[in-house]
Amino acid sequence: MKKLRYLYMSSSEDVHCSHRKWSFDKASQYYPNVLRYVDWFGYPLWSLPKTFQINNHVSFRMPNSRIVQLWEGGKTKVLTKLTILDLHHSRLRTLDLGLSPNRESLCLKRCYDLVEVSINVECLKLVSLDLNSTKLRTLELSLTSNLEE
Repeated sequence: MKKLRYLYMSSSEDVHCSHRKWSFDKASQYYPNVLRYVDWFGYPLWSLPKTFQINNHVSFRMPNSRIVQLWEGGKTKVLTKLTILDLHHSRLRTLDLGLSPNRESLCLKRCYDLVEVSINVECLKLVSLDLNSTKLRTLELSLTSNLEE
């Protein structure tokens, strides 16, 4: 899979379905670092394994997932090439936008447990932000001067 650029995976449409059991063994944690696009509907785990490589990703979509935090153990990774992040209808609680400064589109709609989005660096390329149906009480948008939607 050295030349794999796009990965599409789908778990059961019902992410609460108990007969679908996913696990990562040591080999499956290492996806090719050349991946650019990942679409994984219904990602079944609480976080991405520490070894999951998305350094070169342009688009990362995991709708209807069980993700509570992006990285196992609360680890953070700066994703400079990431322009699209879609985690809608996930269990995400917090997100730091400073970890992907080139993001153009962020979809977190129906993340009912989302309480905090940190924007502590300028996100000049962010033009689309969807936070519909979250628990956010405040959001400082002064560092997103090009936001259109």
